[in-house]
Amino acid sequence: MRVALVGSQYADRRNMEHLVYRIGEILAEFHSVEVIGPQRVSSRIAERFHCTAWGELHPALIWRLLCRDPVTRRIVRLVLHGKHSKPDVLLALGSIGVNGLAVAIAGRILGIPSVVRLTSDIFNVYKTKVGLRAKLKLFLQNNLLGRLSMRLADRILLLHEAQRSGLTAIGLDSNRMQVVPQPVSFATDGVQNEASIREGLNIHSNDRIVLSTMRLDTDKHIDKLVEVINCVLENSAEANCHFVLVGDGQCRDYIAEKIRHHSRHVHMVGEQPSTQLPNYYRVADMFLHLSKGEGLSNCLLEALYFQLPVVATDSGTITRGMISTIINDPQDIANAILHKKIPTDSFPETLDPEINRSAWLKAIDAIDS
Repeated sequence: MRVALVGSQYADRRNMEHLVYRIGEILAEFHSVEVIGPQRVSSRIAERFHCTAWGELHPALIWRLLCRDPVTRRIVRLVLHGKHSKPDVLLALGSIGVNGLAVAIAGRILGIPSVVRLTSDIFNVYKTKVGLRAKLKLFLQNNLLGRLSMRLADRILLLHEAQRSGLTAIGLDSNRMQVVPQPVSFATDGVQNEASIREGLNIHSNDRIVLSTMRLDTDKHIDKLVEVINCVLENSAEANCHFVLVGDGQCRDYIAEKIRHHSRHVHMVGEQPSTQLPNYYRVADMFLHLSKGEGLSNCLLEALYFQLPVVATDSGTITRGMISTIINDPQDIANAILHKKIPTDSFPETLDPEINRSAWLKAIDAIDS
């Protein structure tokens, strides 16, 4: 069977590169896989799969003049390419309102089964954007085009069972849905001794570490992060508490300025290679996740994998389905950290490599039958 994976335009970004490669590797065990869409791919994707960029698919001039929006451009290119390459299944990896709709419509035109993935709480994610224009654009893509793509596609892949009820409530057939999370892997090399990690950060062996791994950008609750840190560290009983922030972004300097009085207890270590991330999870005592909107967050999965108690803001359906300690008020979050009564939630069974691999293969086999 020939499976065409329709991915993001910039598949060399770390998360998308991981997604394309891992899903492709699983499907390639029994199928022929082509990656369509990325303008730039990593060397390992280029070496492993046949890749076709949107720019390589040149429709006739009349279509180029008529199709000016992203969806119709992709539909025309997919239809032309599909007639030549004859895939058995079209699978949209992300962007359900653009790639998803293009795949669903192209599949109908070509008579090829189509699969789309619901990667976030799409009906509410527009609220996380800053500015009316950005909110409106995402609302139209997700709430209108995304909903249409799910109605037209032959199968809808969910990242978590919690997403199902919201889709059935708007009239989508539950029988067309299947829970198939993205594959995850955790680096096993690069393990350091806990003492050396603490020594490098100048944190005493008896001190508590609150870990956060996220982009320091406006789509996260940056002001809440600052308020939580200051609330906790201004408590005299918490002189032995440290916050370790892994990640970088446009708000890094803003955070540094707002917590400057507690800089000795706040460690902004920037982006870390995947081989180093497990060291931070192993040394931490709890995990703090202050996101405005998420799908199946790799950060949360990593925290659960390393059995850390998690406090999270409500970032969508999947977060609520996985994390028991959901708190939105910064003072209440600080109190939860201070009182240390945070349960450890279980790692989702569907992320077990063998179960996950079987789910992906089953999804493609089921659509073919």
